[in-house]
Amino acid sequence: MNFNRLLLLFILSFFLPSCQMVQGEESAFQAKPNWDYGANVAPQALLDQFRQENIDQEWIGDPKRFRVLKIQALGQKTLYFVYPFIDCPENGCVTLQLRQLYQPLCNASGGCGYFVYAEENGKYRQVFHEVVWKQVDEGKFVQVSTIPFQGLPSCFKLGGFDGDRRESIKKINGVIVSQYCYNGREYVFDNYQTVQD
Repeated sequence: MNFNRLLLLFILSFFLPSCQMVQGEESAFQAKPNWDYGANVAPQALLDQFRQENIDQEWIGDPKRFRVLKIQALGQKTLYFVYPFIDCPENGCVTLQLRQLYQPLCNASGGCGYFVYAEENGKYRQVFHEVVWKQVDEGKFVQVSTIPFQGLPSCFKLGGFDGDRRESIKKINGVIVSQYCYNGREYVFDNYQTVQD
């Protein structure tokens, strides 16, 4: 086991609590740094469903350019994290129209929609949706539990916070790591921790 992996396990065991839904200690969360374009990792049927369910019909962008993270573990259903965010052109999204084209599910205060879909028998079921204010880059943004619960990872953690906690944590220094756990239907907020940058 290399030094980086040992260091990550050590840090997670102290700073990030276990899911309350799973009996016993859970210290094994795996960081997922491999976000990619939707066109490279998501089935077209999922991208079409995502657009139909979540984006105005007038939107002229291409969901194949959204960032998607595919989580596939042996013996578990496949999860797709969808971050409907496209990097702005070099000169930025200087107008509201450009921002809506490139980041259709982000709001003016910096929160962006995040979604998780579970693949079940060739169909896709939305199991998570929140507007999240992220505090770290995508490479450190998602950590997924290695413990299954009803065929899905029992919990995942996001480097950021959702709107329900936005007011209560405004004055906290450090990075907020929010944990969401599966309740049999969807992932719901479980707790959050503060870790130093």
